[in-house]
Amino acid sequence: MWFAALSPGYAEPCFRVLLQRLLEGDRHVARLLAGNPSSDEPPRFVRARLYRYRFTSRRELRVTGDWWSRSLVGEFEPPVSLRRAAR
Repeated sequence: MWFAALSPGYAEPCFRVLLQRLLEGDRHVARLLAGNPSSDEPPRFVRARLYRYRFTSRRELRVTGDWWSRSLVGEFEPPVSLRRAAR
């Protein structure tokens, strides 16, 4: 999904289908993600947030073990339900 942040207009059709399939509970699409916070049922709402990533410094890496640091930029897609995603 990283490409969606680089070119939202280009990614929009695919991204909308992804959201719709997640809301429908498509197990093949759900497996593309790290986990399903909704357990066995499809989510009622989904949203997408946009983050800015940067490499951590050597010191940060030593202290935290994290290679990346991220900060929230804002909403990429506000919460949508199955009814709104199908439009």
